[in-house]
Amino acid sequence: MLPIFIFLTLTFSHGSDLPYTVGDSHSESVFTQALQTFKAHEYAKSRDLFKTLLTQNPDDKVLLYNLGLVEFSESRFGAALGYWRRALWVSPGYTPALDGVSQLHKKLPASQERSFLESVYLRFPPW
Repeated sequence: MLPIFIFLTLTFSHGSDLPYTVGDSHSESVFTQALQTFKAHEYAKSRDLFKTLLTQNPDDKVLLYNLGLVEFSESRFGAALGYWRRALWVSPGYTPALDGVSQLHKKLPASQERSFLESVYLRFPPW
């Protein structure tokens, strides 16, 4: 079960952060469909829809965050961390991605804490 703040962020944060132009109703429709499939626990379909949009907008923090959330929901924590780190690289301080990383950190056993923190803070790719 997702923490309620993460689900609410997924559902409602796209209003002002909508990554598409107002005139692009097809992309908005795909985004809405991706949200609906996520809510219905159809994660593979939701992932495919978000990835389709990401090919058009590769640096969109909202899409990156939502892809991380899909991966987190399927316990694919490494992939979730990757998407959230990318969202933070694009937009440092992006609160939903920071919250996602925080939730991920809480899921790990104490024995993995050091390697997790190194993954988040020390192993940034050499862009």
